[in-house]
Amino acid sequence: RDQDKLCNHDHRLQSICSDMHTVGMYVDQKKRKDYEVSMLKAIDKHKKSVNAIEVSKNLNPGSPNQVRDLLFEKWSLNAPCDDKVKFTKTGDLSTGDEVLKALMTLRGLTDVQRGVITGIRRYKKTQKLLGTYVTKLRYCTEEAWGGWDDEDSWMDKSLRDRYGLKKLGIVSPHTGRMYPGYNSHVTTSGRFSSSKPINAQNFPSGLRSMVIAAPGNVLVGADADQLELRIAASRWDSQRYLEAFQSGLDPHSSVTAHAVFGNRFEKAAIECGAGPYPWKTGTKFSGTAKKLRNLSKTIQYASQYWASVSTVHRVITQTEVPDPDCDEGTIMPYAKMSVREIRLMHEKWCEGAQFEQGWENELQLWRNNGYLIEPVLGRRRDFLDGENMNEIVNFPIQGAGASLMNEAIIELSDRIPLHKWGIGTGIINQCHDSLVVECPESEAEWVKKQIEEVMNVTHDSLPGVTFTAEGDIANSWDKV
Repeated sequence: RDQDKLCNHDHRLQSICSDMHTVGMYVDQKKRKDYEVSMLKAIDKHKKSVNAIEVSKNLNPGSPNQVRDLLFEKWSLNAPCDDKVKFTKTGDLSTGDEVLKALMTLRGLTDVQRGVITGIRRYKKTQKLLGTYVTKLRYCTEEAWGGWDDEDSWMDKSLRDRYGLKKLGIVSPHTGRMYPGYNSHVTTSGRFSSSKPINAQNFPSGLRSMVIAAPGNVLVGADADQLELRIAASRWDSQRYLEAFQSGLDPHSSVTAHAVFGNRFEKAAIECGAGPYPWKTGTKFSGTAKKLRNLSKTIQYASQYWASVSTVHRVITQTEVPDPDCDEGTIMPYAKMSVREIRLMHEKWCEGAQFEQGWENELQLWRNNGYLIEPVLGRRRDFLDGENMNEIVNFPIQGAGASLMNEAIIELSDRIPLHKWGIGTGIINQCHDSLVVECPESEAEWVKKQIEEVMNVTHDSLPGVTFTAEGDIANSWDKV
């Protein structure tokens, strides 16, 4: 399969994964406790909001059986989702969040039903966040009670039950740090994954303020700009996106939103002071223009890998944004959109993006050869489980993005090895398109320069685009 060339490369990456696990991430225990208190109050509030409605006044929103009886027996609701989501492994109707989100898109749902399901979702989500990310970050000498930990396996639970053990926190009381696991040999695309004792790549952005630099240090990080969109524009020869990137235009307004909404978006942009087409990178939008830009971005992300209209409709209607009236809640602003509305936006985006011929080329390449190779490092995928159009067009783009980030982290590791400035310094996190380093405050500007140098690159296999990233210096993870 001509993949032996990647062997030493991937072993080097696993060594870097080991280094990131070794250095760990410092946890602000005061901030963590603040989150814990606020979440416990929120859980109680969400339960009371559910019980305040007559039809669910005695409901325990954490009980799958009670929720199942209300939704599927009493109300006879039918979630519009695949059977593998709709049913549990034991064959019962699922009350998981994917099912609850799907129910929220039903056009015949009453306001009372919508209110109950929203309350159940917020209760369960807060319980999950509390157990998976907040109480888990207690010191390992403390019991990590409260909430539900979705990453806690049945084996862990059964062993604790068998031997009467308590579930403990994962933060070292000696260093104040947690130590996430990272892996380079799990995904088919070559992307890093993260695992026990905590998944630092799924860590919610809203809780990242708990992770800070140790005293005397700062965090320096950068996020690649539209990494996969730039790769797709080059590989699939999308002239409109290529021109935007080469001219310093904002792709999400000058191409995406303009393609989807045309004059409607331009009028809204002028009204909010952003000016007429085209719009440079960094242009600020507000009001209707901001809402249209956000919706068009969601259309693009849902459509980019040859998704069907039904798939795009499902993704759009289940999209969530922060609720301005509830700090710990979200809303689904597009839940009532029709298939017809979304089909029209999807078709307009396809016409403007000019990706369809590229999709066809990827499929034909796989049919001719029986495999695909991403263009940066030559990682191969054979798709032995059959022809899946979405995965076939996704692989060379995501694989190339992973390879670019992997090349960047290898170069950065050469410049900033483990514990370069002492214990607790070095590369502490790689989350798909972003890198974070912890260093002494005096070294922050130098580190920022190193990160930008390894992430601002071009590649011969992807002509017409430059990959860019701008570094940030701050004390907490959420700001870098």
